[in-house]
Amino acid sequence: MKKVENMTIDIEYAETIIVGVLYREKWNWYVTDKEMWFLDLIKFEKAFIDAGYELYNPGDYSDRFDIPIINRHTVANFIEYIEEYKVTTTQLAKMLLEESDKDEIDKYKPSLFVNFDTETLISNFPEPASFENYIPDHWKGLYKDFLEDIPVDERYWIVDEQSYF
Repeated sequence: MKKVENMTIDIEYAETIIVGVLYREKWNWYVTDKEMWFLDLIKFEKAFIDAGYELYNPGDYSDRFDIPIINRHTVANFIEYIEEYKVTTTQLAKMLLEESDKDEIDKYKPSLFVNFDTETLISNFPEPASFENYIPDHWKGLYKDFLEDIPVDERYWIVDEQSYF
């Protein structure tokens, strides 16, 4: 667990993820549990049911503020609810630079880029999860490296012209 500017942030590889969000032409970084970012939980549940799994409490979306699908109709509420998970580029850069175990650097790579303005989700999540498959109807979902798509001034992994990835 890291304390950054009076804020405690705990990033666990493949459990807690860094997500870049563009919403109303404004960029923000968030550090949250990965489950927050399956944008269409109804599709996500259906995939488990179709695979033969029995769900413990289907239709219960209370873990995500009772928002089953994050889309243009619900994004404003979602963004408001996750405000406490917002981090600055400076905070992320500081955490990355202070990482004492260089084998842990990968957990600082952003896992998702969600552009609510263009209704696009791009995943670079390193483990099987397929966030790009559980998006609202009419969205575009991709799995690819998106680091070059991030605005230059938001690239916290580049410090003094050196990339830490």
